[in-house]
Amino acid sequence: RILGISLSGVISNTIRRILGILRPGFRWILQPLLIVYYVPILIVRYYVIGPSQQYVEDSRKGHEKLVDGWRKAVEAAEKAHADGYWPVHLNDDGNIIAQLPPDPADVFDVTDGIERSVAENLS
Repeated sequence: RILGISLSGVISNTIRRILGILRPGFRWILQPLLIVYYVPILIVRYYVIGPSQQYVEDSRKGHEKLVDGWRKAVEAAEKAHADGYWPVHLNDDGNIIAQLPPDPADVFDVTDGIERSVAENLS
């Protein structure tokens, strides 16, 4: 997409308009020829040329950010569980009650956060 215009949408609409004025018999012959024309182009685009380097870098950065977020969430959950947090409890009447998780800022020590941010900035 460039500037909010979908290239595939433009191509599809153009082909639809051109083929719309032709007789159905001619369209029946022409459409398989268009497939024979476009399939090799798509194969070259996706399998020979491959994605751009910028796309690969952006995908890798997004993946690393996602994994880092998961890692921090697991660390917060393990720390909260080690401190005795469990989300489901029974009250004195025998009813199940849910306890909200602690705020991750309360789970981690401030010095741990400072050490992590310094280590991340140095690496």
